[in-house]
Amino acid sequence: MVPGYHIEGPFLNPADGYRGCHPAEAMSDPDPSLYWRMSEGLRRPILLVTLAPERVGAMAAIRSLHAAGICVAMAHSDASISHIREAASAGLSLSTHLGNGLPHTLHKTENALLGQLAEPGLAACLIADGNHLSPEVLAAMLRIKGVERSILVTDAVLAAAAPPGHYRFAGMEVEKDASDVVRQPAANHLAGSALELDQAIRNLVRWGIATPEQAIRMASINPRRALADAARAHGVTLPPGGVLWSDDLRPMEVTSS
Repeated sequence: MVPGYHIEGPFLNPADGYRGCHPAEAMSDPDPSLYWRMSEGLRRPILLVTLAPERVGAMAAIRSLHAAGICVAMAHSDASISHIREAASAGLSLSTHLGNGLPHTLHKTENALLGQLAEPGLAACLIADGNHLSPEVLAAMLRIKGVERSILVTDAVLAAAAPPGHYRFAGMEVEKDASDVVRQPAANHLAGSALELDQAIRNLVRWGIATPEQAIRMASINPRRALADAARAHGVTLPPGGVLWSDDLRPMEVTSS
């Protein structure tokens, strides 16, 4: 079910508002050799790496990772529009969770959110839980990126499919409330989500943002296409499989080929 790893960090922006729930003391400038060392002890390959393009050495890291067959994404970043354009030319291809990992106050035009929306080389990964992005904002992003360049993701942590309560995740305490919002209680930061992917599909349709066919495509064909080159480079096969859906878009049967 899990063909490889996504490493989100530690080459992120440590500033408040950008780092989210990631510990600032863990952040550093990009060094691709870290990933090579990590790969030595893994049974499955690193297929996706998220970093902040404005960090010193980021462009060289993007080129190195891309050349090694790793899909490179950005998030938790204060990259300028020119940085984003340069990074896309170097091999950056995804926005990890567009609209998140950003402070509430940004320059009205020169900011990383608009830079990513404007960059045609970046596909947008979107958390459709109604908490990370409101339905109205999500609809606007989809109109800009289009269905073909949009991917549904969950950013789910261990609180997904679990009852409300306190949990320990990645060395931190997180709390899932009755509205399915997951936060760090002390810092009041979102700490991932409790979203399940089939619920993201139902949300898009219920909000009138996408047709069932479009929503399913964003959760299946589009992410497969985004990781296709990385999977191929590491000899990973992504069998298509299939899902039989009920009329209210609930999975009834899952098949694999």
